[in-house]
Amino acid sequence: MRGFAQAFQARFTQVPKEPAFDPKAPLTVLGLPVLQAFPGSVGMGLGFSLSVRAGFAEARQAMEKQLGQAMQCERSDGAMACELKLGEKKTAMLIAPLQGDSRQPTLLGCYYFYQP
Repeated sequence: MRGFAQAFQARFTQVPKEPAFDPKAPLTVLGLPVLQAFPGSVGMGLGFSLSVRAGFAEARQAMEKQLGQAMQCERSDGAMACELKLGEKKTAMLIAPLQGDSRQPTLLGCYYFYQP
């Protein structure tokens, strides 16, 4: 865990008074540009997420390619939300707004506990 924390701190800086961290230099994940990182929170879940500069379709395609499986998706509260259970306390997720430009940021990540 120490190695991960050191690598994270080398690549990100915390946004003052926010739970978000900005990349110190351009960074991509799954070929998608990272806008911010959110360690410790994925909406109502506990885990890790990234905001990426990609629309829902592009982000979903990248995630499903990496995971090797289709995600289960549904519309909810003005957003499209997808998830795929990877194992006990391991769920990959993707959330994007339904309204607006297809290039609005999309949130992707993994959580280990969900609190409805």
